[in-house]
Amino acid sequence: MERRPAGGGKAQGVEGDDGPGTRGEEEKGLGRRSWFRACLCFTFVPNACLASPAGRRLRMETTPKGPATSKGPATPKEPATPKGPSTTREGRSIPLNARMARLYEAARLYYVERLTQAEVAARLGLSRSRVSRLLQEAWEAGLISVSLTYPEAPSTRDAARALKARFGLADARVTSVDDPADAAALRRRIGQAAAAALPELLERGQVVGISWGRTLYEMVQAVEPTAGDGPASLGVTVVPLLGAVGEADPRYQASFLAYHLARALGGMALPFHAPAYADTPDGAATFLRQAAISRAAQLWGALDVALVGVGPSVYHSPVIQAGELAGPTLLELIRQKAAGELCTHFFDEQGELCQHSAHDRFVGIPWAQLRRVPRVIGVAGGPEKIPALRIALERGYLTGLITDLKTAEALLAE
Repeated sequence: MERRPAGGGKAQGVEGDDGPGTRGEEEKGLGRRSWFRACLCFTFVPNACLASPAGRRLRMETTPKGPATSKGPATPKEPATPKGPSTTREGRSIPLNARMARLYEAARLYYVERLTQAEVAARLGLSRSRVSRLLQEAWEAGLISVSLTYPEAPSTRDAARALKARFGLADARVTSVDDPADAAALRRRIGQAAAAALPELLERGQVVGISWGRTLYEMVQAVEPTAGDGPASLGVTVVPLLGAVGEADPRYQASFLAYHLARALGGMALPFHAPAYADTPDGAATFLRQAAISRAAQLWGALDVALVGVGPSVYHSPVIQAGELAGPTLLELIRQKAAGELCTHFFDEQGELCQHSAHDRFVGIPWAQLRRVPRVIGVAGGPEKIPALRIALERGYLTGLITDLKTAEALLAE
């Protein structure tokens, strides 16, 4: 009668270097039980694979090289691999085998059942170091994948609800930032939060306006592109809300953002090749009469949503830093204590629109028309923007806000 290996034993095992065992005993381990495990591996991990260099080692260890050295009945041949896809990370097709079943079992116990490596070793009758190597090989073979979700703390959800209640907003999104003092990281995180919210904020076929700025640029960069007319495509029409602001980076201009947002959402953008401020009032009127710009301007009255940045006071304004509204106009804004701006429309500490001599040179959506847009969503944050955001929220200039936790807490503090 054939002697069966002891329980927990290494004769099941293809782990020949964990203890004594002959090649014949290893091959016996490729019998009914191990084949069942291989089928499980195939069923539950269809993309399991033998990746290099681990793949070559696995194939060598599981390929018989000669006749069995132990006496006894002939070793049963390994059953044919069932048909189905199984590829390496590089896409090469490889067979499943008992070793892959062992890798899968070790990974399942460790990652799914949350056992320690010592507990996995005891369960499988292996050494802890062997379990560690199996887990590494399971990763290299493609059995393990990782998915990360940025953790939004309950405090961010509470802050969003409080913003909606305090300022009567239709929508508010608050995100956490590791280092709020890092302005670039702050803009990037707010932009990512805005991009993630767009599928819920926008509806298919809507007309969407977009202003300019670095945070909106981060939003557009973070939008996950959709394919053509697929089900994820929103098919929106994106319209720039103003021309190019001074000497600011072209990537931050409304026309650039509109084009790339429309492309990512499977929609279309209208061109708007004009400066935000013409040299003269007649020059502004000439730009607005151009066919392409006129088509965009006509859609300002049909906007469903406007995505806007919120600029800080005149002393920190990117509009001023870009070279717009200099000289006498800048002095006018300083005298009126311009506290913030939307689409370069400056407002004072009471939220009243600042009056200055450059108004009639503006090539963009008029203030009165912006106020009639059903949904105006601010995408902004940071300490220098808190006063402007508070004024805009209290005056009802925004119907929605996407910001960071520190900014939200400051807005709610008073």
